[in-house]
Amino acid sequence: MQFIAPPVGKNGQSGIQDASISTKYVIIPKQAKNKLGAAQYLNFLYKPETDILINYGIKGEDYTEVNGAYTQTKEQSDKISWRSMYGLGDTDFGINARLKAKSLLPYYEPHLAFKKSREETNFAPSIEAYGSKFAELRNYVEETSMKFIMGKRDLSEFDKFTQEFDAKGGKAAMDAVNEWYSKK
Repeated sequence: MQFIAPPVGKNGQSGIQDASISTKYVIIPKQAKNKLGAAQYLNFLYKPETDILINYGIKGEDYTEVNGAYTQTKEQSDKISWRSMYGLGDTDFGINARLKAKSLLPYYEPHLAFKKSREETNFAPSIEAYGSKFAELRNYVEETSMKFIMGKRDLSEFDKFTQEFDAKGGKAAMDAVNEWYSKK
């Protein structure tokens, strides 16, 4: 297996984007009939023993555990049908368990050595110029990136792409985010 390190920027820094804590949240509505029960359920979901149950099943039946190491046969692993479901809040333990079950852990672990950069816009307040255009701009960037990757658009048109992005509101959106960031 060959691992390719992330590229190094002009400033000499390198890394990968860290997972965002703000892409998912859980609320208990004010009008909920059993707020305490809902809170207790959420607390149950985040207990280490629940994480083990969700990701490995029942000890002795679905896995063995020796000195904190969890082992499953392929048959046991395949029997855990709910493993592909993600909990309300994922954990490093859960991610590692699923990657291990799919034999993908050796491809994931090398990334852990690299600095993780936080995507600051996930923590920004509502910024009209950014928020109102985000979906459109993201879709445009993703579609155009695929065209570049698949050879349907020549890389010599990259400057034209950035001009199109700016014309669609990208420059105004980036300026607004940069203004927020510079004042935080």
